[in-house]
Amino acid sequence: MISSGQNQPLRRSTRLATIIPASNWMSIGYDEDVAEAMERLQLDLQNLYGDDESSVSLLPRSAEGDELLGTLPHHDLLLPHWKKFANVLRGRPNVESVQIFRVALPPPVLGVILPALLAIPLKDLFMVGNDFGGAGFLRLASFVKENSGLRDLSIGAGGNAINSLDVASAFSDAIGNHTSLEFLHLCDCALDDSSRLSRVLDGCTRLRHIAITKNHFGSEGAAVVANFIG
Repeated sequence: MISSGQNQPLRRSTRLATIIPASNWMSIGYDEDVAEAMERLQLDLQNLYGDDESSVSLLPRSAEGDELLGTLPHHDLLLPHWKKFANVLRGRPNVESVQIFRVALPPPVLGVILPALLAIPLKDLFMVGNDFGGAGFLRLASFVKENSGLRDLSIGAGGNAINSLDVASAFSDAIGNHTSLEFLHLCDCALDDSSRLSRVLDGCTRLRHIAITKNHFGSEGAAVVANFIG
């Protein structure tokens, strides 16, 4: 279980991407494993890959390199590091694949990194366990609509992601009008509602491969999927 910490500010400037050590995160209520992963994430965002690498991957790990379970929470003091990550990403024209696993990406973070992803020749995007929420998923839908080169999209946004018919419609329109998207995987995106599920599937008719997992369809949802297949 990941603790989100307490609402006490750390005494660091939000304008500077200085590394905040694990001990500081622990002082405001994060447990040791999460605090170490927060320190590690800052280092990864600054020193993630070289000039020639075509793939970027973020996965929360402890100082010893052990994989962290659950989603690493967001804190506003991480924003300067996300901004630095975005600036570096814009200067890497060879990056075609970006993978971000189990790191919280609220709308302020998405507002930083999605424009940077539009500046590279991105083909494959994997965002799993990121706790977008409905507002974040709307931003993602806009990004997909603008990114004409995207080929493979895997999203595991958290159970409150596609939380309304408006969000489902925006995402459906984005993928339905996409010219290059072929593969779509939606995991734990609140598609347990048959009307939202149906609206998303309306936009999937041109795709070659669709995977929808951990969405708890029920009998009505199963009927929607069967009708779509038919």
